[in-house]
Amino acid sequence: MKTTVILSAALLCVLTPISFAVEAAPSALEENTAAKPLRILCVGDSITAGYTDNPRWAVPFEFGYRQGLFERLQKAGYQFQFVGDSPEPWDGRFGLPKNSPSPDLRPNGQDRHEGHGGWNTAQVLKHIILL
Repeated sequence: MKTTVILSAALLCVLTPISFAVEAAPSALEENTAAKPLRILCVGDSITAGYTDNPRWAVPFEFGYRQGLFERLQKAGYQFQFVGDSPEPWDGRFGLPKNSPSPDLRPNGQDRHEGHGGWNTAQVLKHIILL
């Protein structure tokens, strides 16, 4: 497993500068990719999933920091899509939110993330490598 992590990190470090160089160069490709939304993977534990004081949920659920990020990116005019496959908090693992947040990111398809309540960094990293 350590070899996979190191190899993945090494490849990321090698490919990242190349990717930035390609994106920074003006070309017809840049015009075509400008219409594609930026894909954002929000990663973390319970704060990424949006948990407040579950399982009581006396504090209203507001998608954690993802709601503020959504609003700021939208206001700035970015085309973006949150990605990920965590079902939390809607799987009821720690109880279900008792309110309907506003804005509700679910109808827009923007409730995607990799937030897993109770997970530590190693668990989150292991899951991301498997994606």
